[in-house]
Amino acid sequence: MSREQLLQRILLIDANPVERALTIQALTQDLPGLQIEEIVNADQLAQAIAERNFDLAIADYQLPWTNGLDVLQTLKAYSSNCPVIMLTNAGSEEIAVAAMKAGLEDYLIKSPANLSRLAQAVISVWEKTQTQLLANRALQNSERRLDTLISNLPGYVYRVANDRNYTAEFISEGVFNITGYEQGEYLIERTISCGQTIHPDDCDRVWEMVQQAVALQQPYEFEFRMITKSGVEKWVWERGRGIFSDSGELLCLEGFVTDITSRKAIKTALQESRQLYQTLVEHSPDIIERFDTQLRHLYTSPVLTELTGIPAEVFLGKTCRELELPQTMVNAWETAAQALLQTGQKQIIEFDTPTVNGVRFFEMVIAPELTRDNVIESILCISRDITERKAAQIALQLQAQQEQTLNRVVQRIRSSLDLSTIFSTTIAEVTELLGVIRTSIVQYVPERQCWQTLAVYCQYPLLTDTTGLEIPDTGNPYAAKLKQLQVVQVNGIDSIQDPINKKIAESFPPAWLLTPIVVNGKIWGSLSLSKLVTEAPWKQQEIELATRVADQLAIAIQQAQLYQQAQQELRDRQRAEAALQQLNQELEQRVQERTEKLQMALSAAKMGTWDLNPQTNIVHWSPEEYALFGFKTDAQGRVLDQNGQEISPHPTFELFLSCVHPDDRDYVVQKTQQGLQQGSAFEVEYRLLRDGNIYWVYARGACLLDKEGKPARLMGIAMDITNRKQAEAALRRSERWLQNFGQKISVVVYTMVQEANGQIWFEYISPACKSIFEVTAEQAMQNAYSIINQIHPDDLPPRAILMTRCTQNLEPFFMEYRIIPPSGKLKWVQVNSQVEPRENGAFAWHGVLLDVSDRKEAETAIRQQAKQEKALRLVTHEIRQSLDLDAILTTAVNEVRHTLQADRAVVYRFNADWSGNFIVESVAPGWVKLVKPNVKRVWEDTYLQATEGGRYKNYETFAVTDIYTVGHQECHIALLEQFQARAYAIAPIFFGENLWGLLAVYQNSTPRSWQAWEIDLLQQIANQLAIAIQQSELYKQLQTELQERRQIEQKIRASLKEKEVLLREVYHRVKNNMQMVSSLLSLQASSIDDPAVLKLLTESQRRVKTMALVHERLYRSENLARINFATYVEHLVSDLVRSYTSNKSAIRFVIEVSELELDLDTAVPCGLIINELISNALKYAFPNQKGEITLQFWLHTPEYYCLVVKDNGIGIPADIDPQCTTSLGMQLIQGLVEQLGGTLQLSRQGGSQFKILLKKRL
Repeated sequence: MSREQLLQRILLIDANPVERALTIQALTQDLPGLQIEEIVNADQLAQAIAERNFDLAIADYQLPWTNGLDVLQTLKAYSSNCPVIMLTNAGSEEIAVAAMKAGLEDYLIKSPANLSRLAQAVISVWEKTQTQLLANRALQNSERRLDTLISNLPGYVYRVANDRNYTAEFISEGVFNITGYEQGEYLIERTISCGQTIHPDDCDRVWEMVQQAVALQQPYEFEFRMITKSGVEKWVWERGRGIFSDSGELLCLEGFVTDITSRKAIKTALQESRQLYQTLVEHSPDIIERFDTQLRHLYTSPVLTELTGIPAEVFLGKTCRELELPQTMVNAWETAAQALLQTGQKQIIEFDTPTVNGVRFFEMVIAPELTRDNVIESILCISRDITERKAAQIALQLQAQQEQTLNRVVQRIRSSLDLSTIFSTTIAEVTELLGVIRTSIVQYVPERQCWQTLAVYCQYPLLTDTTGLEIPDTGNPYAAKLKQLQVVQVNGIDSIQDPINKKIAESFPPAWLLTPIVVNGKIWGSLSLSKLVTEAPWKQQEIELATRVADQLAIAIQQAQLYQQAQQELRDRQRAEAALQQLNQELEQRVQERTEKLQMALSAAKMGTWDLNPQTNIVHWSPEEYALFGFKTDAQGRVLDQNGQEISPHPTFELFLSCVHPDDRDYVVQKTQQGLQQGSAFEVEYRLLRDGNIYWVYARGACLLDKEGKPARLMGIAMDITNRKQAEAALRRSERWLQNFGQKISVVVYTMVQEANGQIWFEYISPACKSIFEVTAEQAMQNAYSIINQIHPDDLPPRAILMTRCTQNLEPFFMEYRIIPPSGKLKWVQVNSQVEPRENGAFAWHGVLLDVSDRKEAETAIRQQAKQEKALRLVTHEIRQSLDLDAILTTAVNEVRHTLQADRAVVYRFNADWSGNFIVESVAPGWVKLVKPNVKRVWEDTYLQATEGGRYKNYETFAVTDIYTVGHQECHIALLEQFQARAYAIAPIFFGENLWGLLAVYQNSTPRSWQAWEIDLLQQIANQLAIAIQQSELYKQLQTELQERRQIEQKIRASLKEKEVLLREVYHRVKNNMQMVSSLLSLQASSIDDPAVLKLLTESQRRVKTMALVHERLYRSENLARINFATYVEHLVSDLVRSYTSNKSAIRFVIEVSELELDLDTAVPCGLIINELISNALKYAFPNQKGEITLQFWLHTPEYYCLVVKDNGIGIPADIDPQCTTSLGMQLIQGLVEQLGGTLQLSRQGGSQFKILLKKRL
């Protein structure tokens, strides 16, 4: 492209002829033939804008009639696309930012170097402008594509007025497919409106939902019925939102409507599939109840009467609330029942309630009973006693919650060094977990002899916030105990004896738990918990958790203290970057506005769009399409994964197919090719693989043909229909579930008969025995000993004794014992039965049997967890006490070996070549020590070296029961034999993201089967060691960074000192040069005889001295950028009085100048104005040398200074107009006032008064 096609004509707006000539020379040298029109005043600029015959403008910032910002705004008002470059003599960040916000393309400081770059800047700005024009054209093409997409949507897009008829302003052609009305009937003929097609019963509901969403300026979404032109009733789904003006005025409604009649039919079919099923037998151990839809009892099983002591007839016809059953249980039941009635879905709740056997926990399954018309006729509830399971579950949950809380605290410490964040998160977690009313962190301040509260979290908003509260240390026995590192428990106000804590207890009643926070072996503060006195005393598990949290807080405090200094430098850098980021965001906002409007309709419908080029197989996706396939994107349209890593530079058809389920790919390709070959629209449903899950997608596309009738593009939409597919699958599952319901009861119900001769047989046993005893019900009834013989031999004698006692006393039988089914897996069962005497000395046992193996395993896990916590607590305590890594590692291996009762525990550290050495160990007596000076310290494991850490770099643990049976190679076994190992378990230790080493435990004497909790303990201690290593390395790193920062600060101070000396020297030389000019003028005046010329030279000399005085004040002051204007004025007036008056003069001065700091560009013009006005007053106002001159200067408004110079002399003659005078002094004053953007007013009453408003520079 030739230069003429790029750029033809330039406006150069500059009043300085020399600088203008240099600019033209620089441009024509690099851009020959360029037409440059010179603009030197406002009239020429206005004429050039009116003619509109230029491509680009270059404007000087400092112009006699205005400034560059005003010129920029004028040019942008004429044409927002007109590129503008601004030149200035001095750089100013504020001016540059303001100009960029106003649309400036480039900003250059006048200098020989920048003039040589001017031509390149012009070319760059022009090319950028042309690129923007091309982007605007692309936007128009995109809008045309949007029209094509709208016509292929499975519904219609609308824009309507917010009235009861929803009068259409726009509606897409797809409205015909749903309503049967043509587009023209809505928009041209106006014979139908959107409101008229809404079902009469839904009109008010739709109107209220739309108005509510509009009032909140939020989107609306709902389903309603619509009456088509043919009278058919359809269900539709609508989503839209109000469109508002910048002032908040509602303009219209926009949205999307699609047909969901088929989806509604599926829901109806799901409800109709419900079948009545057979009521459970009355001898079931579970409580069985039936209710009507008003939640009144229709039936209760005998078990309910046995548990509550209330006869069945009392329940019938009454609700649980009318029976005054426990409120918590009633609320849970009614909520679940209402949910079932509304959704038709089975509900499961858990509750506790008092019974004749004490408080028991139950699990209730709530299911609907349907009529032939699939209407809910009644509700069936089955309640099972889960008291024992619940107790174990609660214990495990509490333990898990404590571990999760502690893990969150540890993770917060590892991910953040912000103490305020760590404190607030920790105390909130502890408060919620333990259910206390207040948790606080208190710091001991020895220099003030007090304890100060730093952070508080209250369970209830009405509680007083004690942040900042100071508690005396002297005479405080609880403080003394904390300083001795003791935990303090206060369980009531009666136990408080000292006056300090008695006074605190008046405002904050105990119970209190004060846990010391110890940093580097010294008391730092305490973790303080408060709860109601009624909940005292403190439980051991609460004390242990508080201690563990305090230990973690100590680690966080120690880390944060080391890291705080490094944070200050980061904050300084972030502030500088924030200003640049803000500017970038404002520039990007204008680009995003048009894109947001384009995507509004499709975003409201939650649909993605795609545009396939058959020739290149490149696809354009909308943001919703990226999200549908589980991708992210950026401004370049790249395909990114959820972590922001690039997958493809742009979407392609092959990338799309890779996301489609393999079984559906051929079908999708076939439908796509069919659309291209036939040049027609097509629809397809297929499965999508995303995040390891399968989603269903509905796509519809249309082929666009070129002028020759050949396929040019394939465009369409895609939407997620997984919910619909899931509803269809739920229908099928529901049918299967109803068929198999009776076979899934996990409780064995039985009646066992024991004859007088000891013979045993089952009169009845439920099918669930198959899942527990691995014997069918038929087999058990044929041979009862297939069940009896499974009882563990050790449990048979106590079982026989208990059965004998029960038959003698006719008391219930309850026992838990072990069984060994045919599979050989040991199980625990719980048996609960009632004995019934029968004829001929026989007894019948009616009972239920439960599998309680999970609960027993949970109890074992709790005991193992206690061991685990003890070892972790000791290791954590060592980390808190010391930064000595060797001591921490030694403590860790000792605790691991003793807790796991192993023969050896070691820490192995990798070298750079992935060989390594054992750095610490704990070994039982009688085994070879691996860590000794005379033992080889470097071990070369070929597997770990070849794989650079092997499985351990993937955060995997590894356990081996027997090295001779696991399949190790001979060389590996030989290496392990040197360690005398027979079995081992290993956990990786990471430093950051890098594998640092291994924590290993060895069993040398015999093989060993490692338990899951042992592996978990090993990994948790490895994680704690990772914190210790990170803490140690961070301490070393911070020491190095602190030394480097000190060196950098010394260099910066030296550099600033050099620049300050240099700037003072510049001001001093400028002042000396002006003094030299003044002296030259004085010498010249001595040789002049003409009074007029002599007067001009004298006045010029005074003006030069006035400017020199400013530079003198600057180099003598501490602030080299601004001067104290009050001091400057005093010296200036003193010099003028000495020059223009004699000792006999009686002229008095009144000087009222505010203490203001002015920059050089303001102080010099102001000084010259004062010089002229005071000089004129001294020369002409007082012929008799008697009178008063007043000078005032102050900040009139935040934007303007005010200067007043007045005298009570003879005044300025009425025929002299300061605006039109030949006086050089008055012309100079007028020019300086305009330069400063000010105004001048003259008053002739009682002398002369000049009032000047000067614009303040930002």
